[in-house]
Amino acid sequence: MEAASLSTTRCTATAGGKESPLPAGGLSKKNDGRHIEQKNWSIVRQTVGYGRFETQRECDLLNMIYDYVRLINNFFIPSQKLISKQRDGGRIVRKLDRPKTPYQRVLESENIELKSKDLLSKVYATINPAEVRREIVRLVQELYKIKDEHEKTQR
Repeated sequence: MEAASLSTTRCTATAGGKESPLPAGGLSKKNDGRHIEQKNWSIVRQTVGYGRFETQRECDLLNMIYDYVRLINNFFIPSQKLISKQRDGGRIVRKLDRPKTPYQRVLESENIELKSKDLLSKVYATINPAEVRREIVRLVQELYKIKDEHEKTQR
């Protein structure tokens, strides 16, 4: 499967012996920060906000939330890919392909095995987007409830 098409994010709860959720790391480039921050805002921050989550239970809930968010983003939210970019005098003309979801791009790809495509099609057939969004809201509410309880015990 294409790693860029169907992404997942996990947090781990150990950093220097202290429980702390961390975003999944990977190979990075010197100037990746602006792209990563854009994704953090558009996906992570819009879903769970800017709270500091420190316990293993919060980390587990974040992982469950990310699993549901991954389904929504990969199966139902289309994006456009840049096809070409040309300078025309003082302006830049960009050509974009038609919007497609990562799921649609995987199905259209010739580099993906038919077995993987069939598996994704079965997953897609079982997803109810409204139900997934309700579950995300429920988990985020539970996450902040646990966070508030944790902050009360720390005072």
